Amino acid sequence: MNRTVNQLFLRFLLRSLPLVTLVLVINGCGGGASVRTQNFAHLYSDGGNLLQPKFKVFHKSLDSTDIYFSFDAKGLLYNKTEDSGDDFVASFRIGYQLFSDYDMKVLLDSGSVVFEDQMTKPSNKLITGKLGIEIHREMASKKPLLVLFVSDLNRKTSIPKFVNLSLKDSQSAENFLWTDTAGNVNFGNQFQLNTPFLLHYNLKGTLKYRVRYYNRNFSLALPPHVNKPGETLSYQADSIFDVDATKPIILSNPGFYHFQVFETSKSGFTLFHFDEYFPLISKKNQLSGPLRYLTNNEEYAEISFHEDPDSIKYYVDKFWLTRAGSVERAQKLVNTYYQRIERSNELFTSYLEGWKSDRGLIYVIFGAPSTIYRDELTERWIYGEANSSLSYNFTFVRVNNPFTNNDYALTRLSSFRYGWGQAIETWRNGQVYGVRDIKKEQDDRDQQLRMQQSPYFWY
Repeated sequence: MNRTVNQLFLRFLLRSLPLVTLVLVINGCGGGASVRTQNFAHLYSDGGNLLQPKFKVFHKSLDSTDIYFSFDAKGLLYNKTEDSGDDFVASFRIGYQLFSDYDMKVLLDSGSVVFEDQMTKPSNKLITGKLGIEIHREMASKKPLLVLFVSDLNRKTSIPKFVNLSLKDSQSAENFLWTDTAGNVNFGNQFQLNTPFLLHYNLKGTLKYRVRYYNRNFSLALPPHVNKPGETLSYQADSIFDVDATKPIILSNPGFYHFQVFETSKSGFTLFHFDEYFPLISKKNQLSGPLRYLTNNEEYAEISFHEDPDSIKYYVDKFWLTRAGSVERAQKLVNTYYQRIERSNELFTSYLEGWKSDRGLIYVIFGAPSTIYRDELTERWIYGEANSSLSYNFTFVRVNNPFTNNDYALTRLSSFRYGWGQAIETWRNGQVYGVRDIKKEQDDRDQQLRMQQSPYFWY
């Protein structure tokens, strides 16, 4: 039996409020369509969503959770209204739904808040805020799903994020809040060297953190048809030390740092540093590594032999010009290829750079998929038509990793050899490869099969 869900709708003018704090305590039950049947391809679109919200979930007590949000105002559609004068007005909704599990059959809690923002001319400001909700720890025996969303009411679009809550583990990353020294919440896990920050744990009286430090250089993912064991990550740290939990923390070396309060489990909060401008490719010597996906051994040896940045750039340019045949075509290839590298860093980074991961490998070479299905443990990427005789269907399984929940391993199959070869050959022939090419290949193959079938005669 469904009960009415009472929702609280408030309007705030964000123009003069850098941070809005709201507390919503809303109970009810209901239902919805399962996450498993929804297409999440828009989240990985290489065209880029106009609105790209970031969320941070922090369980500040046993029954109280804060949801922090942040997004760029330029992602909203601003319109003039009769009452706005010379100003343009954006209207958007921040909300959540709490379901009992991934099937989304029982709605436990929901709420939303409507905001307005006004500006006279375009601005690069960030819109940030916080929702406070009740999530009781007696739900720890279940696997609740939290759906967070930002809706642009002018554009009539909505961007959701799905969070599998870790209520059983009192030391999961959701129990830590990472801020700068002024108290501004940091979203993500990339820190800057020698920049002080604060790390809050929800257990009052926490005086120190045990820190495990790792400085590793991981190899990139193998081609999807190669079924050799991949590189594994050992939990054994390069060094272990303590830091004061009540004072600003400064980290001076690249790598990743795993913060713990208790050593009874491996979970904790992890910060990473790969490069000052990560996830961007900002240095000449960063151009060569991603080319390993497209080069043969001789070509890559010529490029990687050099350490001088200018020499690396010279041989990288030589590769692209040789493949493309002209500066204009080479520029298009370079722009698309390295944009996919950077987008992979944004989406798939865990303890290694996103472009080196299994999902990064497929994303860089094939582009954004047409369809993505998710459940608690897997992502399934489909390119083109799912029912085509020429299948481009990749399954990634989430790896149980104490440092991140963003580590997925590709289920490798020998049947991927043909598609991989087609994609690499297209790139090496000076053309960008993506879904459009895959659909054409699928249409051609399906047409060939139809032509081979025995004709039907009607009498």
